[in-house]
Amino acid sequence: MSIELTPVGKIPEPELESRMQPTTPKKPTSKQKKAMLRKRVYLKYRGHCAYCGCKITPDTFQVDHIVPRARYAKIHPDGNVNAFANLNPSCRSCNKYKDVYLLDELRHEIGQQIERLRRLSTFNLAERYGLIHCTPKKVKFYFEKTKAKQ
Repeated sequence: MSIELTPVGKIPEPELESRMQPTTPKKPTSKQKKAMLRKRVYLKYRGHCAYCGCKITPDTFQVDHIVPRARYAKIHPDGNVNAFANLNPSCRSCNKYKDVYLLDELRHEIGQQIERLRRLSTFNLAERYGLIHCTPKKVKFYFEKTKAKQ
């Protein structure tokens, strides 16, 4: 008993014209949109924290809400809390300290640091021996000294 195999016909290729038709680009996913926004925020001050100006890396920087999420609805009831204009790149320590402060409140809190430290006897001792020299000055954030990259 023998089995006869018949060759299967060749699968026809689509015409050249149909293969050259432009494809519509896929819309970015929500995850991709977040990644693109995060990259734009990082580049906003060319890899520096918007507040203290220290160098930050794409892996470790944090996205700070200039007007904090907890307070945004009261100030901008119809706005988007995650809009690019409301986001700044921040180092971990500045973002943690800023917390829910508005910028003027943060400026005031940072400006109070010398007086708070003077409550510590060890700080006073170090200052008397000349180990520490305090230079009170107006707090100016890095983003105020440099222009943002749009």
